[in-house]
Amino acid sequence: MRPTLIMLSGWGMDTPVWDEMCQHLSSYRIRFINWHHTKSEEDIENRVRHIIRQEKKVILIGWSLGAIAALATASQEPVCGIVLIGGAARFTQDTDSDYAGWEVKFVDRLKRSVQKETDGALKRFDESMFSATEQLWKESFPAVRAHFAKDDTNSLLIGLNYLIHRDVRSLLSTLHVPLLLLHGENDRVCSVEAARYIGERTNACLHVWEGAGHAPHITKAKECAHMIQQFAEVGNEHD
Repeated sequence: MRPTLIMLSGWGMDTPVWDEMCQHLSSYRIRFINWHHTKSEEDIENRVRHIIRQEKKVILIGWSLGAIAALATASQEPVCGIVLIGGAARFTQDTDSDYAGWEVKFVDRLKRSVQKETDGALKRFDESMFSATEQLWKESFPAVRAHFAKDDTNSLLIGLNYLIHRDVRSLLSTLHVPLLLLHGENDRVCSVEAARYIGERTNACLHVWEGAGHAPHITKAKECAHMIQQFAEVGNEHD
């Protein structure tokens, strides 16, 4: 039996960000998790648990914030594989180590921007996802966002608080399922060093696209889908 692919979106995102990649995964059952109308930071992982428990066999595919949620829930729920896209085990810097991440003050600044001018803050964040060589996708992304469901400010702030507070580094040693890391070399949102950190502490396979930014499932949609399909098929053979 093929696994269900569960797509966990990034902060401020919605299902249309997966459209092109999912066209190449049409033989799989796919479900999507977004973060609209979240009531608390705990609600984020509870949503993932709820969907996992509805399925018999799943692969979690987490992007950015969704990657952290995937790692957190996979340490407690039965999954047969994890794919992280632009992922990290902690989004912000650690005050007592040289862990690569955003400074908390930058996330706090983004929170203030969201409260003051939500649309402008989201637009600037969207633009930061794409590298200098990905201008075509940067210019076309507003048309993708136009199909998003409108998110409320409170949900966006809860998501940013989750990114500030959630740290799943200690859970990496508890993961004993296949793990695939897909990352852009020029990711300015989650540094490739964050993916390497996970790779060094797990049995993960890491693939880095030269010149790519934070959204390789958009800018490298066909390649991403192919790697996910290979990953899923190998795992299925071993069951």
